[in-house]
Parts: sequence; C-alpha cells; structure tokens
Amino acid sequence: MNDVEDILATSIKDGAERLLLYFGAAGTSNMASIRGFAPLLAHNTNTIVLLDPSRGWYNLPIRGLSRDADDLIEQLINRIGSFPRNMITAYGTSMGGYAALLFGLKLGVGRIVACAPQLMLDPRLPHAPKVPVKYDAIASLVTNAPKDTQIDIWYGAESFTDLYNLLRLKPRENLNIHAVSGAMHNVLATLKRHGELDAFFTYTAMAKPFSTKTAKIPTAATVPLIKAGRLFYVHKNYTAVIKMLESIADDVGLSALYVALGESFFQLQDYEAARSNFERAIVCSHENYDAHYGLGLVLEKLGKDRAAETSFRRSQEFFPSPNGQRFAKLASVQYRIGAIDDALQNYGLALELADCPSRVHYEIGLALLQKNRHHEALFHFQRHQDAYPSFKPTRTHIARLRKKLNT
Repeated sequence: MNDVEDILATSIKDGAERLLLYFGAAGTSNMASIRGFAPLLAHNTNTIVLLDPSRGWYNLPIRGLSRDADDLIEQLINRIGSFPRNMITAYGTSMGGYAALLFGLKLGVGRIVACAPQLMLDPRLPHAPKVPVKYDAIASLVTNAPKDTQIDIWYGAESFTDLYNLLRLKPRENLNIHAVSGAMHNVLATLKRHGELDAFFTYTAMAKPFSTKTAKIPTAATVPLIKAGRLFYVHKNYTAVIKMLESIADDVGLSALYVALGESFFQLQDYEAARSNFERAIVCSHENYDAHYGLGLVLEKLGKDRAAETSFRRSQEFFPSPNGQRFAKLASVQYRIGAIDDALQNYGLALELADCPSRVHYEIGLALLQKNRHHEALFHFQRHQDAYPSFKPTRTHIARLRKKLNT
C-alpha cells in the first residue's frame, strides 16, 4: 500500500526482524517535525510512522488516510499484513502514547511503549481534544490487555495531569507503570537533559533493558489524587481541591501537588497562599516550568514585575517546546520594567508561533513607540485593530501615527 505524504511513511530494512509503529504527538504536523526522533527510527527495525496533523487524536478523519479510528485500525491491519504480531512495538508520547495504547491493543501487538499517554479524552482536560471522540476512555482497555502484550508506560511524576490520568492504572504482570522523577508531561525532555534519551530509544526500538530514576507514590494517596484531579479539571471546585491536597501534599512530596494547590489559590485570588505553594513546588523540583510560570503570574498580581520576569524566564528554560503565550507573557513584563529590547525579542518569538495571542500586536506597537520606530508600530497597531476593531486606544494610536508620518 502507498504511503501518504506527511501523514504516513513506511521503511523496510533488509534483515530487520522487528516492526516499530510510531504514532506522532500533537504538534508533529509533518515528517520534518519528527527529526528529533531520528535516533529512534535509525535502529535496525522496519518502521511505520503515522501522524495526525489535525490533532484529532487519531479518532477523527485524517486527510488522505482514514475516516475515523475504526477505519484506521483496518488500514493498519492491511499495512501490517502477516508480520508477526509478537515482533511489533507500538510507540508514542502524549497524543501518540494514547494512540500507541489504543491501536497497539486493537492490533494485538507484542509490545507497547507509551510516554505520558492520555487515558481520558475529556475536552475539559489539558492535552485532550476539544470535541467528543469515540474512544474517549481507554483505561479499561489497558487494564484488560491480553497477557501476551507487554505494556510499559512512562509518565511525569511532576505533572498533575499525568498523575490524574495514570494513577487509576494498577501494575500487573504485563503492565509496568513508571513515574519518572523530576519529569513533567514531556518525559522525553527530562530523559534528554539527563543524557538517557538514546538508551531509551534503543530500549523502545530493540527491546533492550532500560531504567531511570522513578518516584514512589504512596498507595494511600492514589484515590485522593484522582478525586482532586476531577475536582480541579472537571468541576473547578478549587476550595475542595485545596482541602483534599493539603492533607496529602507533604506526604507525597511531589511538585505537581503544590502546583495544583498554587493554581487553586490563584483562582480564588489568595495570591500569598498561591505564591507559597508555587515556591514549595520549585523546592521539590526546580525544573517544574509550570511552578515557575505560576509564580510569575502571582508576582505580577502582587506588583513585583522584576521578580515575575525572573520566574517567567526560568519557566522558559525548562519548557520543552516554544509557546507563544509564554513568550508573550515574558515580553509583557519585560516591557513594563523597561527592558524594551528584550521585550521586542520575545514578542518576535511569540509571533512566530500559532498560539500567539492577538494582543501581542498592540503591545509590540507600544514597545516600538518607545524606540521611535513609528512605521513598524503603525503596522502592528493595524494588525491589532483587525482583531479588535472596537478597541479605542488602538484607533487613537493609529490616528496619531498616520498624522505624524504624513507631516
């Protein structure tokens, strides 16, 4: 069967006994965007690389390939053909980890390696599709997996979302669950920083032994953590979240819980309590970028812009991929403290990303006025007006600049 450009690519290697099914994560929009996985795909294995650029979690139509998840299962069955199922490994991270579990189990493969997979695709949860899908809960599918399918799940011990998703699974003979110490949702970023990524890729592709430092989460904390996650993400009952997590946070000792407490206090506008919990999260794990970012938001509210700028910068140091919202927030506080050149640099980085907020154009216009770059300022004010035509300050700046530039 033919490949599909930027959607599905097949590689057959002479003498290779294994087949790796690679499912791309959200954000892998084309084959070029998986270049960081070249060491994984370079092993002596046959590979099928599958992407879902529309972020439909492989449940919605994939252009030129499938109508839905069930159709995709049939497509993969046909492509795999008679290849021995016990020699097939399904792999993916985040959205791809979910897909590795779902399709790996539906296909009956011998191994599944999933990093930070979602088990529940509730639109109210982070890292989940914003529309309902058919396979929106796969925990029972994983729990009841046949014994001849070996499943290894690796997730971030410092990610509250990962804890909420994966603590509901119980290890069994063919199911190993590893909470990676110090890791956020992007487990691979932590493995890379620790120099363990190549070994992890070899383990994934060739079934070689691999181990890394993992966290032990008290069994007694499992049920309260799951309940707190539902209260936080689904019901947004922040008072109840605080009551539940404060009783176990010190015993669990993970930054994820303090971040959830900090965010809950922040929503309730108790900024001093939020600050205290974000700071405790950073003590537990200095690489927790959500803790640094949350602390920056709190410091902004407390009028401490210089300290907020430091927190936002530290958040960016550990954040695994460029984020327009976070670059924009860093730039905003840099503008307010008078670091105009730094602000313009980070505004520029924000503009390069799809999730850049439209307000950035207005803020860039203000920064450019400080540098007397009037033509550029006018351009950005006009872009902001396109998005917010009734915003009076923008109209005022445009009128003044046009008058100035025409005289």
